[in-house]
Parts: sequence; C-alpha cells; structure tokens
Amino acid sequence: MMPTPAPTPAPVEICAVIVTYNPDHKLARLINALQHEVGAIVIVDNGSADLALVQAQAEQVRAVVPLGHNHGLGHALNVGAARAEALGYPWLLTFDQDSCPTPTMVARLLAAHAAMLATGEPVGAVGPAQVITATAAPPAGDAPPTPTWARKDHLITSGMVLPVALYRQIGGYRADYFIDMLDFELCARLRQHGYTAVQVATAELVHEVGDPVYLRVLHKQLISSNHSPLRRYFMIRNRLMFLRQYGVRAHHRVAAGMIYDTIVALLIERQRFKKLHAICCGAWHGLRGIGGAPSEQLSARLR
Repeated sequence: MMPTPAPTPAPVEICAVIVTYNPDHKLARLINALQHEVGAIVIVDNGSADLALVQAQAEQVRAVVPLGHNHGLGHALNVGAARAEALGYPWLLTFDQDSCPTPTMVARLLAAHAAMLATGEPVGAVGPAQVITATAAPPAGDAPPTPTWARKDHLITSGMVLPVALYRQIGGYRADYFIDMLDFELCARLRQHGYTAVQVATAELVHEVGDPVYLRVLHKQLISSNHSPLRRYFMIRNRLMFLRQYGVRAHHRVAAGMIYDTIVALLIERQRFKKLHAICCGAWHGLRGIGGAPSEQLSARLR
C-alpha cells in the first residue's frame, strides 16, 4: 500500500451532513471540530423531541432541516445529500451526532482519495479509522501494524467521504433499512458499480458504539455493544435483509458476525428476554423482507 501524502487544507467544496435525533452536548463539539475542515455543514434533524439544542447551532451551520418525526438514518442522509447538491457542493461527508473527527481527518481523507485516483485505484468512498470510546475499556494490547490505506468491505457512515455525483449514481442510502447496515449496503452497491471503499489509517475518528459490556470467560474476553432491544431488532432484521439480497456465500463474515453478536448479547447483556423478543421479531421481518420503521406497537414493546 502506498503512503498517504501530507494532508492539505480541506477545500470548501465539501459539505458535511449531520443527522441528529435527540442530541446532547456532543453535537456542539462535532460542529466546532468540523467548522474549519469543510465548506458547509447541514443538519438534518430526525424528529428530536426538543429542537432547542439543534436550533442553537443554526448560526454555525449552513442549514437546519427538521423532518418532524423519525424517518430513519437513510432517509435523513438522502435529504442532507440533496441539500448539499442543491448548494453546489461536489463532495459529501456524512456524520452521526455521536462521532467527532480528529484534526486534519477530512484533509487526510481527501488527500488519500486524490492520491489513489492518481494511481488508477477506482476509489469511490474513503473513510477514517475508528478510535472507539467506551465507559469501560478492555485491557490494552499491542495493535498490529496497519497499512496507510486498505480496501474494506464497508466503511462506517460517520466520517465517510464520497463525491455527490457518485452518491446519486448508486442511488444513495436504502431508506427502508432505517438504521443499521446502511454502510454495508451502500458499499456493496459501490462495488457493483466498479468502485472500491477504502479506509485511511492516518485519518482518525472518535466514535462511540452503544454502551459496551465486557466479560472474561476462560481467558477470552467477550465484548458486546449492549444496544437497546429496539436497536437489536434492526441489527438482526437488516443483516438478514442484506444477506437475502447479496448472498450468504459472498458475505459469510456478516452472517458469522450476526450469529456471534447475537449469542454474546444474550449471554452477557442486560434485558436479555426483551432482546430475545426483539431478535425473534427482527429475524421474522428480515426473512420476509419487511423493512421501514416498525409499528408503534412493536416499538413500544421493545423500548
């Protein structure tokens, strides 16, 4: 793998889209971190109960788009991408409210994208390495050396950079996924169109995943994200929808990860019986290809 050149200041041609849903103080931190890295910031709010915290950022961003109620992450990102395109920005950077770029992350991603294109790499999207934070961190160990950049099956949505024109070409995010597996599915379509998804190790993102729990069993440490029952529903449903469309053989790691995560969650997470119910409902809907938002009755049972 070739080394990534030293980053240059991010051009004004990139628009960051942040999707919010009942955000906390981390939203201001994210906006402050992005202000000098991008040309514009667009917030798409997915039906927050109190818009005050979002609207308080209005002077620092180009636009705040309130959707009124929760349409899901995919729909909100598509709305934000359309706004970025209408504003004339050729580059799109997507974010959720719980992540934060490290300094020069955006510039490093763009520099890597340009460098790879120059070598003939059919790069479509680039994303950062993750620096995951947690309330209880596992014991530290020696990390293996990481190439400067590497092709990946998927990039996480938060911190992903790609041209707006390419986003439109492949059709944007799957709104019926609502949340979870959106990144896998988008990157699968990138590959179908002949492009690669590349992670840049020198560009780092602080990213929070659930409320992880840890348990050591026979010298092996089990880690689980401890997501809510409702989130577990989406995690199972959308993986099965993805596997129905793209095949288990081609994505056996997704299938194996789904099985492993489910077993570990039911072993060590809280609310096991409610999560078992969520997993069963998600599996039933995923196998039948039922996407979108769950019914109000099911959502209420899983909260």
